[in-house]
Amino acid sequence: MRRNRFKNKATKYLAIEAGVAGLIVLAAWLLSPKKSKLAAYVPAKPDKKYRKPAGWKGTPVDAEGRFMNAEFPFYQNGLKLLWWMPSHLIAAINNRFFRFPVVHHTGREALKVNNTLIWLGHASFFLRIHQTNILIDPQFFNTAVYPRHSQNPVPPDLFTQIDYILLSHDHADHCDPGSMRLLLQNNPHATVITGLGMDKLVRSFTAQPVQTVALDWYEEIALPHSLRIYFVPSRHYCARLFNRFNSRLWGGFVIKYEDQERRVKTIYYGGDSGYGSHFSDIKKLFHPDLAILPIGAFLPRWFMRANHMSPWEALQAFRDSGAKKLIPMHYGTFSLSNEPMNLPDRILQQAGDEEGLERLKPGQVYSLG
Repeated sequence: MRRNRFKNKATKYLAIEAGVAGLIVLAAWLLSPKKSKLAAYVPAKPDKKYRKPAGWKGTPVDAEGRFMNAEFPFYQNGLKLLWWMPSHLIAAINNRFFRFPVVHHTGREALKVNNTLIWLGHASFFLRIHQTNILIDPQFFNTAVYPRHSQNPVPPDLFTQIDYILLSHDHADHCDPGSMRLLLQNNPHATVITGLGMDKLVRSFTAQPVQTVALDWYEEIALPHSLRIYFVPSRHYCARLFNRFNSRLWGGFVIKYEDQERRVKTIYYGGDSGYGSHFSDIKKLFHPDLAILPIGAFLPRWFMRANHMSPWEALQAFRDSGAKKLIPMHYGTFSLSNEPMNLPDRILQQAGDEEGLERLKPGQVYSLG
Protein backbone atom coordinates (compact mmCIF):
# COMPACT_ATOMS: atom_id res chain seq x y z
CA MET A 1 0.00 0.00 0.00
CA ARG A 2 2.79 2.45 0.96
CA ARG A 3 4.64 1.63 -2.24
CA ASN A 4 1.53 2.40 -4.29
CA ARG A 5 1.05 5.74 -2.48
CA PHE A 6 4.70 6.62 -3.15
CA LYS A 7 4.30 5.70 -6.83
CA ASN A 8 1.12 7.79 -7.09
CA LYS A 9 2.85 10.78 -5.44
CA ALA A 10 5.89 10.46 -7.71
CA THR A 11 3.65 10.19 -10.76
CA LYS A 12 1.71 13.26 -9.61
CA TYR A 13 4.88 15.33 -9.10
CA LEU A 14 6.30 14.22 -12.44
CA ALA A 15 3.07 15.22 -14.15
CA ILE A 16 3.16 18.63 -12.45
CA GLU A 17 6.81 19.15 -13.41
CA ALA A 18 6.11 18.06 -16.97
CA GLY A 19 3.16 20.45 -17.10
CA VAL A 20 5.24 23.36 -15.79
CA ALA A 21 8.03 22.57 -18.25
CA GLY A 22 5.46 22.40 -21.04
CA LEU A 23 4.03 25.79 -20.06
CA ILE A 24 7.52 27.32 -20.01
CA VAL A 25 8.26 25.93 -23.48
CA LEU A 26 4.87 27.14 -24.75
CA ALA A 27 5.45 30.61 -23.28
CA ALA A 28 8.93 30.76 -24.81
CA TRP A 29 7.47 29.93 -28.19
CA LEU A 30 4.55 32.35 -27.90
CA LEU A 31 6.75 35.20 -26.67
CA SER A 32 9.35 34.75 -29.41
CA PRO A 33 9.10 37.57 -31.99
CA LYS A 34 7.65 36.25 -35.21
CA LYS A 35 9.78 36.52 -38.33
CA SER A 36 8.80 38.98 -41.01
CA LYS A 37 10.07 40.08 -44.41
CA LEU A 38 11.75 43.31 -45.43
CA ALA A 39 8.96 45.77 -46.17
CA ALA A 40 10.37 49.30 -46.33
CA TYR A 41 13.29 51.62 -45.66
CA VAL A 42 13.47 54.57 -43.27
CA PRO A 43 13.64 57.62 -45.54
CA ALA A 44 16.70 59.82 -45.12
CA LYS A 45 16.11 63.01 -43.14
CA PRO A 46 16.13 65.79 -45.76
CA ASP A 47 17.88 68.32 -43.50
CA LYS A 48 20.61 65.93 -42.27
CA LYS A 49 23.92 64.72 -43.68
CA TYR A 50 24.73 61.08 -44.43
CA ARG A 51 27.81 59.19 -45.51
CA LYS A 52 26.43 55.97 -46.97
CA PRO A 53 27.35 53.20 -49.42
CA ALA A 54 26.37 53.43 -53.07
CA GLY A 55 22.85 52.14 -53.55
CA TRP A 56 21.91 52.51 -49.86
CA LYS A 57 18.11 52.84 -49.72
CA GLY A 58 17.79 53.56 -46.02
CA THR A 59 17.60 51.65 -42.74
CA PRO A 60 15.52 48.49 -43.37
CA VAL A 61 12.29 47.73 -41.49
CA ASP A 62 10.13 44.62 -41.69
CA ALA A 63 6.37 44.32 -42.24
CA GLU A 64 5.79 44.85 -38.50
CA GLY A 65 7.71 48.14 -38.56
CA ARG A 66 10.68 46.65 -36.67
CA PHE A 67 14.25 47.58 -37.58
CA MET A 68 16.24 44.79 -39.19
CA ASN A 69 19.61 43.91 -40.68
CA ALA A 70 18.67 43.04 -44.26
CA GLU A 71 21.78 40.89 -44.75
CA PHE A 72 21.25 38.84 -41.57
CA PRO A 73 17.67 39.22 -40.26
CA PHE A 74 17.54 38.08 -36.63
CA TYR A 75 14.57 37.25 -34.42
CA GLN A 76 15.24 35.98 -30.90
CA ASN A 77 14.08 32.36 -30.52
CA GLY A 78 12.85 31.59 -26.99
CA LEU A 79 13.19 27.84 -27.50
CA LYS A 80 16.87 28.20 -28.41
CA LEU A 81 17.29 30.43 -25.38
CA LEU A 82 15.84 27.73 -23.12
CA TRP A 83 18.06 25.08 -24.71
CA TRP A 84 21.14 27.25 -24.08
CA MET A 85 20.40 28.24 -20.48
CA PRO A 86 21.55 25.06 -18.61
CA SER A 87 25.03 25.14 -20.20
CA HIS A 88 25.21 28.89 -19.62
CA LEU A 89 24.42 28.41 -15.93
CA ILE A 90 27.27 25.91 -15.65
CA ALA A 91 29.62 28.40 -17.36
CA ALA A 92 28.55 31.16 -14.95
CA ILE A 93 29.38 28.88 -12.01
CA ASN A 94 32.76 28.02 -13.52
CA ASN A 95 33.51 31.72 -14.06
CA ARG A 96 32.36 32.87 -10.60
CA PHE A 97 35.89 33.44 -9.23
CA PHE A 98 37.31 35.05 -12.37
CA ARG A 99 38.80 38.55 -11.92
CA PHE A 100 40.40 40.65 -14.66
CA PRO A 101 43.40 42.88 -13.72
CA VAL A 102 42.65 46.61 -13.71
CA VAL A 103 44.73 49.82 -13.71
CA HIS A 104 43.09 51.96 -11.01
CA HIS A 105 42.74 55.75 -11.03
CA THR A 106 41.73 57.52 -7.83
CA GLY A 107 41.72 61.06 -9.23
CA ARG A 108 40.82 62.95 -12.42
CA GLU A 109 44.38 63.33 -13.71
CA ALA A 110 43.99 60.58 -16.34
CA LEU A 111 40.73 62.15 -17.54
CA LYS A 112 42.47 65.42 -18.36
CA VAL A 113 45.08 64.05 -20.79
CA ASN A 114 44.16 65.25 -24.25
CA ASN A 115 43.71 62.91 -27.24
CA THR A 116 43.59 59.74 -25.18
CA LEU A 117 41.30 56.79 -24.68
CA ILE A 118 40.66 54.67 -21.56
CA TRP A 119 38.99 51.27 -21.67
CA LEU A 120 36.66 51.13 -18.66
CA GLY A 121 35.94 47.40 -19.02
CA HIS A 122 33.51 45.42 -21.18
CA ALA A 123 32.34 47.80 -23.95
CA SER A 124 32.74 51.08 -22.03
CA PHE A 125 35.26 53.72 -23.10
CA PHE A 126 36.25 57.25 -22.12
CA LEU A 127 37.71 59.48 -24.84
CA ARG A 128 39.14 62.97 -24.52
CA ILE A 129 39.62 64.64 -27.89
CA HIS A 130 40.42 68.37 -28.13
CA GLN A 131 39.13 69.06 -24.59
CA THR A 132 35.89 67.22 -25.46
CA ASN A 133 34.97 64.38 -23.08
CA ILE A 134 33.08 61.40 -24.51
CA LEU A 135 31.75 58.24 -22.85
CA ILE A 136 30.73 55.23 -24.94
CA ASP A 137 28.30 52.62 -23.56
CA PRO A 138 28.97 53.44 -19.87
CA GLN A 139 28.20 50.49 -17.59
CA PHE A 140 29.53 50.89 -14.05
CA PHE A 141 27.47 48.42 -12.04
CA ASN A 142 26.10 44.88 -11.99
CA THR A 143 23.23 44.18 -14.35
CA ALA A 144 19.99 42.66 -13.07
CA VAL A 145 21.33 39.21 -14.04
CA TYR A 146 25.12 39.44 -14.32
CA PRO A 147 27.62 40.63 -11.67
CA ARG A 148 30.81 42.44 -12.65
CA HIS A 149 34.02 40.40 -12.64
CA SER A 150 36.30 43.42 -12.94
CA GLN A 151 36.31 46.58 -10.86
CA ASN A 152 35.74 50.04 -12.27
CA PRO A 153 39.17 51.48 -13.11
CA VAL A 154 37.78 55.00 -12.60
CA PRO A 155 35.25 55.72 -9.81
CA PRO A 156 31.99 56.64 -11.62
CA ASP A 157 31.55 59.80 -9.53
CA LEU A 158 34.66 61.29 -11.20
CA PHE A 159 32.86 61.61 -14.54
CA THR A 160 31.52 65.11 -14.00
CA GLN A 161 32.58 67.01 -17.13
CA ILE A 162 31.20 64.74 -19.84
CA ASP A 163 30.11 66.44 -23.06
CA TYR A 164 28.69 63.46 -24.99
CA ILE A 165 27.42 60.00 -24.09
CA LEU A 166 27.25 57.54 -26.99
CA LEU A 167 24.91 54.54 -26.63
CA SER A 168 25.15 51.75 -29.21
CA HIS A 169 21.98 49.86 -28.26
CA ASP A 170 19.57 49.08 -25.42
CA HIS A 171 21.01 45.89 -23.85
CA ALA A 172 21.71 46.16 -20.14
CA ASP A 173 25.46 45.59 -20.46
CA HIS A 174 25.66 48.67 -22.73
CA CYS A 175 22.75 50.86 -21.62
CA ASP A 176 22.45 50.69 -17.83
CA PRO A 177 19.75 52.80 -16.12
CA GLY A 178 21.75 53.23 -12.90
CA SER A 179 24.87 54.37 -14.75
CA MET A 180 22.86 56.72 -16.95
CA ARG A 181 21.00 58.25 -14.01
CA LEU A 182 24.29 58.93 -12.23
CA LEU A 183 25.87 60.45 -15.33
CA LEU A 184 22.87 62.60 -16.23
CA GLN A 185 22.66 63.87 -12.66
CA ASN A 186 26.38 64.77 -12.61
CA ASN A 187 26.43 66.05 -16.20
CA PRO A 188 23.12 67.88 -16.81
CA HIS A 189 24.47 69.53 -19.98
CA ALA A 190 25.70 66.30 -21.60
CA THR A 191 24.16 65.23 -24.90
CA VAL A 192 23.26 61.57 -25.48
CA ILE A 193 23.89 60.40 -29.06
CA THR A 194 22.30 57.11 -30.02
CA GLY A 195 20.08 55.27 -32.53
CA LEU A 196 16.49 55.86 -33.60
CA GLY A 197 14.02 55.16 -30.80
CA MET A 198 16.72 55.01 -28.12
CA ASP A 199 16.09 58.64 -27.09
CA LYS A 200 12.73 57.74 -25.53
CA LEU A 201 14.34 54.98 -23.48
CA VAL A 202 17.06 57.34 -22.22
CA ARG A 203 14.50 59.94 -21.16
CA SER A 204 12.61 57.27 -19.20
CA PHE A 205 15.62 56.77 -16.90
CA THR A 206 15.29 60.16 -15.21
CA ALA A 207 12.75 62.90 -14.51
CA GLN A 208 15.21 65.66 -15.42
CA PRO A 209 15.47 67.03 -18.98
CA VAL A 210 17.91 65.14 -21.22
CA GLN A 211 19.46 66.39 -24.46
CA THR A 212 19.32 63.53 -26.95
CA VAL A 213 20.15 63.03 -30.63
CA ALA A 214 18.69 59.90 -32.29
CA LEU A 215 20.53 58.95 -35.48
CA ASP A 216 19.70 56.82 -38.46
CA TRP A 217 22.30 54.40 -39.88
CA TYR A 218 25.04 56.36 -41.69
CA GLU A 219 23.70 59.69 -40.40
CA GLU A 220 26.28 62.32 -39.43
CA ILE A 221 26.27 64.83 -36.60
CA ALA A 222 28.80 67.66 -36.62
CA LEU A 223 30.15 68.81 -33.24
CA PRO A 224 32.48 71.60 -32.09
CA HIS A 225 36.26 71.30 -32.56
CA SER A 226 35.89 69.64 -36.00
CA LEU A 227 34.39 66.49 -34.45
CA ARG A 228 31.99 64.44 -36.55
CA ILE A 229 30.12 61.34 -35.39
CA TYR A 230 28.35 58.79 -37.58
CA PHE A 231 25.98 56.04 -36.45
CA VAL A 232 26.75 52.93 -38.50
CA PRO A 233 25.20 49.44 -38.88
CA SER A 234 26.13 46.35 -36.90
CA ARG A 235 24.82 42.79 -36.94
CA HIS A 236 22.82 42.71 -33.71
CA TYR A 237 19.35 43.53 -32.32
CA CYS A 238 17.52 45.54 -29.65
CA ALA A 239 15.36 44.08 -26.89
CA ARG A 240 14.53 44.91 -23.30
CA LEU A 241 12.04 43.18 -20.99
CA PHE A 242 8.44 44.21 -21.72
CA ASN A 243 9.54 46.22 -24.76
CA ARG A 244 8.77 45.54 -28.41
CA PHE A 245 11.52 43.62 -30.20
CA ASN A 246 13.73 45.74 -32.49
CA SER A 247 11.69 48.89 -31.87
CA ARG A 248 15.00 50.73 -31.36
CA LEU A 249 17.97 50.94 -33.70
CA TRP A 250 21.32 49.40 -32.75
CA GLY A 251 24.73 50.08 -34.28
CA GLY A 252 28.26 51.38 -33.88
CA PHE A 253 29.96 54.75 -34.14
CA VAL A 254 32.57 56.38 -36.34
CA ILE A 255 34.30 59.40 -34.77
CA LYS A 256 36.29 61.76 -37.01
CA TYR A 257 38.49 64.58 -35.77
CA GLU A 258 41.61 66.54 -36.69
CA ASP A 259 44.87 66.06 -34.84
CA GLN A 260 47.30 68.84 -33.95
CA GLU A 261 48.74 68.76 -37.48
CA ARG A 262 45.16 69.06 -38.85
CA ARG A 263 45.26 65.52 -40.22
CA VAL A 264 41.89 63.76 -40.12
CA LYS A 265 41.82 60.82 -37.70
CA THR A 266 39.07 58.21 -37.56
CA ILE A 267 37.99 55.89 -34.72
CA TYR A 268 35.55 53.07 -35.43
CA TYR A 269 33.62 51.64 -32.49
CA GLY A 270 31.87 48.50 -33.70
CA GLY A 271 29.32 48.04 -30.91
CA ASP A 272 27.94 44.54 -30.43
CA SER A 273 28.09 42.70 -33.73
CA GLY A 274 28.25 39.42 -35.50
CA TYR A 275 30.45 39.18 -38.57
CA GLY A 276 29.13 40.69 -41.81
CA SER A 277 29.85 42.78 -44.89
CA HIS A 278 29.35 46.05 -43.00
CA PHE A 279 33.01 45.93 -41.95
CA SER A 280 34.07 46.19 -45.59
CA ASP A 281 31.66 49.11 -46.00
CA ILE A 282 33.41 50.86 -43.12
CA LYS A 283 36.69 50.63 -45.03
CA LYS A 284 35.17 52.03 -48.23
CA LEU A 285 33.47 54.93 -46.45
CA PHE A 286 35.72 55.89 -43.54
CA HIS A 287 39.20 54.29 -43.73
CA PRO A 288 39.56 54.14 -39.89
CA ASP A 289 42.86 54.54 -38.11
CA LEU A 290 41.62 52.65 -35.04
CA ALA A 291 38.97 49.92 -34.76
CA ILE A 292 37.44 48.95 -31.41
CA LEU A 293 35.78 45.57 -31.90
CA PRO A 294 34.11 42.95 -29.66
CA ILE A 295 35.74 39.55 -29.16
CA GLY A 296 33.83 38.01 -26.24
CA ALA A 297 30.53 36.25 -25.49
CA PHE A 298 31.05 34.01 -28.53
CA LEU A 299 30.30 30.44 -27.35
CA PRO A 300 28.39 28.35 -28.22
CA ARG A 301 28.61 29.41 -31.85
CA TRP A 302 25.21 27.93 -32.78
CA PHE A 303 23.62 30.44 -30.38
CA MET A 304 26.02 33.42 -30.40
CA ARG A 305 27.16 33.62 -34.03
CA ALA A 306 24.21 35.77 -35.11
CA ASN A 307 25.11 38.60 -32.74
CA HIS A 308 28.66 38.19 -31.38
CA MET A 309 31.94 37.61 -33.19
CA SER A 310 34.57 35.12 -32.14
CA PRO A 311 38.11 36.49 -31.67
CA TRP A 312 39.08 35.00 -35.05
CA GLU A 313 36.13 36.71 -36.74
CA ALA A 314 37.04 39.98 -34.99
CA LEU A 315 40.53 39.79 -36.47
CA GLN A 316 39.00 39.26 -39.91
CA ALA A 317 36.60 42.16 -39.32
CA PHE A 318 39.62 44.29 -38.38
CA ARG A 319 41.29 43.43 -41.68
CA ASP A 320 38.05 44.08 -43.57
CA SER A 321 37.70 47.51 -41.97
CA GLY A 322 41.14 48.56 -43.16
CA ALA A 323 42.01 50.00 -39.74
CA LYS A 324 45.64 50.36 -38.72
CA LYS A 325 45.10 49.46 -35.03
CA LEU A 326 42.70 47.13 -33.22
CA ILE A 327 41.57 47.45 -29.60
CA PRO A 328 39.53 44.38 -28.53
CA MET A 329 36.63 44.80 -26.11
CA HIS A 330 33.50 43.03 -24.80
CA TYR A 331 35.23 40.51 -22.56
CA GLY A 332 36.55 40.18 -19.02
CA THR A 333 33.73 41.95 -17.15
CA PHE A 334 30.47 39.99 -17.52
CA SER A 335 30.04 36.24 -17.97
CA LEU A 336 27.54 36.52 -20.81
CA SER A 337 28.15 33.23 -22.60
CA ASN A 338 29.73 29.80 -22.22
CA GLU A 339 33.46 30.37 -22.69
CA PRO A 340 35.93 30.89 -19.83
CA MET A 341 36.08 34.66 -19.41
CA ASN A 342 39.79 34.88 -20.23
CA LEU A 343 39.55 32.70 -23.37
CA PRO A 344 39.00 35.56 -25.88
CA ASP A 345 42.13 37.33 -24.61
CA ARG A 346 44.12 34.06 -24.61
CA ILE A 347 43.19 33.50 -28.26
CA LEU A 348 44.43 36.98 -29.15
CA GLN A 349 47.64 36.37 -27.22
CA GLN A 350 48.25 33.39 -29.48
CA ALA A 351 47.73 35.74 -32.43
CA GLY A 352 50.08 38.25 -30.80
CA ASP A 353 52.01 38.92 -33.98
CA GLU A 354 48.87 40.33 -35.59
CA GLU A 355 49.98 43.72 -36.88
CA GLY A 356 48.25 46.59 -35.11
CA LEU A 357 46.78 44.59 -32.20
CA GLU A 358 46.57 46.69 -29.02
CA ARG A 359 45.50 44.59 -26.02
CA LEU A 360 44.61 46.97 -23.16
CA LYS A 361 43.92 46.51 -19.49
CA PRO A 362 40.86 48.33 -18.14
CA GLY A 363 42.08 51.70 -16.93
CA GLN A 364 45.12 51.80 -19.21
CA VAL A 365 45.54 55.22 -20.85
CA TYR A 366 45.99 54.82 -24.61
CA SER A 367 47.34 57.72 -26.69
CA LEU A 368 45.36 58.51 -29.83
CA GLY A 369 48.26 60.58 -31.14
